[in-house]
Amino acid sequence: MDLAVGRDGVAAVLDGEAVVVVGGRVSFEAVQSRAASSPARARLLAAEHPALLIVWDVLAMPTGDVRARPYEERRAMMLDVLAGLPAPSPIQAVSATDDVAVARVWHDMLVASGVEGVVAKLGSAPYRAGRSSS
Repeated sequence: MDLAVGRDGVAAVLDGEAVVVVGGRVSFEAVQSRAASSPARARLLAAEHPALLIVWDVLAMPTGDVRARPYEERRAMMLDVLAGLPAPSPIQAVSATDDVAVARVWHDMLVASGVEGVVAKLGSAPYRAGRSSS
């Protein structure tokens, strides 16, 4: 999912996924149910279980397309945009590490909470849409 957000005249296109947490677990069924609901029903569901947008990359800034820049630079831009949003924000950045052992622990904990996988990117890599063997 791509989302354009703005603050103080700064706009960005972010890459992430909408999630809903129900009973301490990420529920893709809740997201699908809300998407298929009438506007009135969706408002009721949102009040009970608010959605979050979990973002992992930025695709564009006011200066233009940033997908060719290294992930480390794009992440810094993304975090800057998110830092300017009013708190608490339903838009959250995924955690990031370059420590494989830490990533494995996070993965194991996240799978237990209903998350189906992780996003892995090389710090020096440009943006690549979809899944990649790199």
